[in-house]
Amino acid sequence: MEEMNEKITCEILFKEGKVTPRYLFWKKKWYKIEKVLLRWEERRGKELLRHFSVTDGCNTFHIVFYPLSLIWKLRGIDKGD
Repeated sequence: MEEMNEKITCEILFKEGKVTPRYLFWKKKWYKIEKVLLRWEERRGKELLRHFSVTDGCNTFHIVFYPLSLIWKLRGIDKGD
């Protein structure tokens, strides 16, 4: 997986107290998230980061939500070339 640390835009669904990413926008392109493969949380000081491993059916993305700043970041990608 290629590691990175880039801000992205993420469209999400809130349902029954659960956050589910639906689309992500990176490098001027929208990617439809077909499936959430994994989700986990990591505490960094006061902040509880929410990590997701998601796929668009071709690529696998590691995305993270930073709730204190309301920012999404792409932390890694495994391109399905």
